[in-house]
Amino acid sequence: MAERGTVPISRRNRVTAVLVALACVVVAGVGVKITDDLDTGEVVRTARVGEPAPYNGGTLTVTKVTPGTMITNDYSDNALTTGGMFLQLTVRIAAPDGPVATGASGGLELHSGDHIYRSFGDTVMSVTTGYVGTADLVFEVDPRHLDGAYVDFKKSEIIHVTPAVVRVRLGITKDNVAQWRASAKGRTLQPADLQEKPIP
Repeated sequence: MAERGTVPISRRNRVTAVLVALACVVVAGVGVKITDDLDTGEVVRTARVGEPAPYNGGTLTVTKVTPGTMITNDYSDNALTTGGMFLQLTVRIAAPDGPVATGASGGLELHSGDHIYRSFGDTVMSVTTGYVGTADLVFEVDPRHLDGAYVDFKKSEIIHVTPAVVRVRLGITKDNVAQWRASAKGRTLQPADLQEKPIP
């Protein structure tokens, strides 16, 4: 049984996701690799951290990945802790031509080997037309199975019958995974409140 205040790690289908947003500035340029997944029929656009990708009529960028073992906020004095690791992804979405949303109905998945971590509930980030917003998504993961991790943002694609995916590789490899684990120890993550800023 887990101690009070501790979130246990499970093998599959277990994730804590915290979705908040803060003001940001949109960046230009799109550099993604487009492939077809023959097993699922999905159209996959692969990007790295810092690379924007087309998403639901807007642009999506994972700008930063931060590891930690505790989460706190301004609304509670109690920190949420884990015996594993939290990965906080800072995600930026620009919505120049229409509202852009992500995260509903299983639209977010963090993959690492055979492990799949899904968002807690129907966590949704929705950006208003003409605005740009940034959100911190916090996933609880097993640090023993972390190298090669990536996040799939699933979306509807008008020109394709099957869903399309923006797949962002987090830059965690066999060569640096030990550094990620060490960096997470004792670090407290504090996601910010939702804000939006008009696109200049």
